[in-house]
Amino acid sequence: IIISMLFFVINCSSNKTVHKSPSDKKAELYYEHGTAKLINKKYTQALHFFLKALELKPKNTKIRNNLAMSYWFKNKVELAISHLKEAIEIDENNSDARNNLASIYYQQRKFDLALIEYKKVAANLTYNRQYRTYYNMALIFNKKGEDELVAKYLEKSIKERTDYCPAHYLRGKLLYKNRRFNLALEEFHQSSLGTCIKDAGPVFWKAKTLASQKRYFRAKQMFKDAIKKFPKSGYAKRAYQEISKITQSELLSEKVREENYRYKNNRKSLQSKQEQPLDLETPEF
Repeated sequence: IIISMLFFVINCSSNKTVHKSPSDKKAELYYEHGTAKLINKKYTQALHFFLKALELKPKNTKIRNNLAMSYWFKNKVELAISHLKEAIEIDENNSDARNNLASIYYQQRKFDLALIEYKKVAANLTYNRQYRTYYNMALIFNKKGEDELVAKYLEKSIKERTDYCPAHYLRGKLLYKNRRFNLALEEFHQSSLGTCIKDAGPVFWKAKTLASQKRYFRAKQMFKDAIKKFPKSGYAKRAYQEISKITQSELLSEKVREENYRYKNNRKSLQSKQEQPLDLETPEF
């Protein structure tokens, strides 16, 4: 997901111990079924399994995290927040739950609260998804208009994971804003790879950057490519508008060239006749 908060679902654990009580085994089975349903966006069924798992293991923070996400996707925001806070209270090092809580705060435009939670996640030196934490922090600073901090945290994100395409995309937009088009073009190219290959944004912004460089032929080709690949996206409509702008700009440029051509020819014609310029201080008969 580009330029939006990224939520974390804790997947099923493969480290199964041999000695488990029947209750633990049953809870694990419910949890695994729930996680599979959650990943497949079957939120009602996911909720059913997680609630059963939680009855058996109320202190399990992985269950609470995924239960919270089930509530979130069913638009039960307060219940989601409640279970995430409970998960963090039980285990303050559950950075996935803390990240999800921060992301919900972001969606509610409670940016300062979100930032507090993200900073706590960033302080967890054993957490292996900090590239997403830094990206999410960059999104907040982008909302606040603090470009230097946006650049700082995007650099941190990309340093943690060089192929993290959402960070490249946001950095491309920052560079475009500052009219550093060549660098922006490279970032948009990087953001069109990997998991972002199915997103329309990088293709559209590559085309827009080319248009800003007045590379109109290539830009129109790429806008058309965006329309063809993503006909139902909002970017398709914008691509049509951008093509129209380029066409108008090309027509205007052609008209200016024609006017310049006529002006030069007329000037040569006057010079060839060696006519004297008008004396504007004498009466004209």
